[in-house]
Amino acid sequence: MSPLAKDYRQTLTSLKHTAPIASMALLLQPKAPQPDWPGLFNSGRYYPVLDRLFRHLSMADYITLRRVSRAFVSLDEYVQRQFWNSETWLATFVREVRHFRERIRESDAIIAGPYLLNFFALHKHPQQRSALDIYVATKAQAESLQSVLLYEQYAPVDPESGFNKTTKRFMWRHIDRQNIEICLHVTDRTPLLFVLLNASMTACLNFMTADRAYCMFPRLTFVDSKVLPLRPMGDEVGAALSKAEDILGWGTENYLWPDQNPGMVSRTSGPRRVGDRDTLVVSLEQDSSRKMRHCPLENHQFHITRDRFGGRRPSRTRSQQANLSDLSNYTPQVLAQDIFSPVLRDRCLTGTPLWRSFLTDRLRRWAMVEMYKVGRDNMPPRLRSDIFASTMAPIPDSVVIPEPWRFADEQVQDWYEAWCKDEAAKLAYRDAPR
Repeated sequence: MSPLAKDYRQTLTSLKHTAPIASMALLLQPKAPQPDWPGLFNSGRYYPVLDRLFRHLSMADYITLRRVSRAFVSLDEYVQRQFWNSETWLATFVREVRHFRERIRESDAIIAGPYLLNFFALHKHPQQRSALDIYVATKAQAESLQSVLLYEQYAPVDPESGFNKTTKRFMWRHIDRQNIEICLHVTDRTPLLFVLLNASMTACLNFMTADRAYCMFPRLTFVDSKVLPLRPMGDEVGAALSKAEDILGWGTENYLWPDQNPGMVSRTSGPRRVGDRDTLVVSLEQDSSRKMRHCPLENHQFHITRDRFGGRRPSRTRSQQANLSDLSNYTPQVLAQDIFSPVLRDRCLTGTPLWRSFLTDRLRRWAMVEMYKVGRDNMPPRLRSDIFASTMAPIPDSVVIPEPWRFADEQVQDWYEAWCKDEAAKLAYRDAPR
């Protein structure tokens, strides 16, 4: 028996024979109450002190506190209810918020731009001049939203733009409040693809659907207070940085030059999926019974490269000064493209070639199973030939799919997690000591 065990046994024997009442009193002595910090944010209770507390907390404080413990998960619901309430924020632009969100959902539109950065910054009030940028794929979807804007007392800034077939941007301004504007962008492609490929920097990668809002780089933007360019320095990047400076209070001094910060670029680059663990996701639906379990936007994936050299990055000593004309080659780039399939209701974005190959293989196998489930002879000839030829094409509108036909949209996120685990296992095996 160890000396520690002997000492413990002797203590118990002494308490048993010499002071049983005192030992019992010691055991029954009440412990000092411990603060229940997670319970402070319980959704079933409300403490006015929280409102006063959050007046002094920034977005960086919230993210850091949220990562301290899983017990603070109820903090999310409090912040969403008090600061990220869509009924409050969208009320700046429209009176019928629920009807407006329903039209956004029907049009498969997304909201992006500086408004989202102001939204995630936990600012209590929008800026003096508020503009909402809405992106839709077709002009018909834009016209559907324009009918809502007319009802909400908006008027087009350029009345002739609605009759121009080539116009891709429609600016609307509120009749009574001239500082409130809504801009409709027709992208002729997946709206998210347009936003990703045209993002000037990491702080701009924020977007909102009718049900959820996404911040792709919350730690880099709000905790580290840094911004990484995604396009070569120019007027567009400068304008975006100026708007971010107005919202966040910092700008040029926190701009990361990619060639001088390879470590930060390395941590930021790589495959990303909308709604992954590095994304801050805010549910806009206050009623838990109406919250969506599967969001089609979270099937989209993109890739951020480390630079634009294509793997042939030149070496440079620290004493060498960079040529300003060559700095654009060091700038990271967002890669993404559409993928189609007969077993996908909506097109899906992929940016990493390995993931695209993995997903394509799964979709082809799924399509073959569905074809034989309904019977090969019951399939439309064109669709049957596409499946046999492994052609990744969508189902034409004129083709009627026989029942039952199961789509694979809800499987994409699970497949992505499986692919990430496979890639991590391959990387671990490669780096293992031999």
